[in-house]
Amino acid sequence: ETSSPDCSSSIFGPPFVATGMDWDQLGRQVRTEARLMLLVALLPLGSSPWTSCLGGSPTWLYVLYLPFLLRSKVVEYQIIKKFGIEWGPALLFEYGMGILEHLDWFTDGAFPAQ
Repeated sequence: ETSSPDCSSSIFGPPFVATGMDWDQLGRQVRTEARLMLLVALLPLGSSPWTSCLGGSPTWLYVLYLPFLLRSKVVEYQIIKKFGIEWGPALLFEYGMGILEHLDWFTDGAFPAQ
C-alpha cells in the first residue's frame, strides 16, 4: 500500500493553522472589506461631473478616498498581527504592493471617467 506524499510541506514547511482564531469574525471582516472595495471603485463615478481630461479628478475625491485606503491597511495589519506573522523584507514589500493595488483599484474607476 502506497500513500501520497504531502507536497504542501515539502516546499513551504508544515501547513500553518492559527489556533484560538475566531474564523467567523475574520470572515465577516474580510467580507466587509470586499464590500467597501466595491464602494471605492464607485467613488469616481460620483465625481464624474467634475472630472475632465485636462484637470483630472478633483482633489476632494482623493481626500475622500484616503480614509478607505488607511482603513484597509489598518485592517490588513491587524489580520497579519492576529496570525503572528513576523515582518520581514518580503512582507514589507507585499504590504507596499498592497497599497499600490488598492490605489490601482481606485484609479481603475477614476481614469475611465476622464
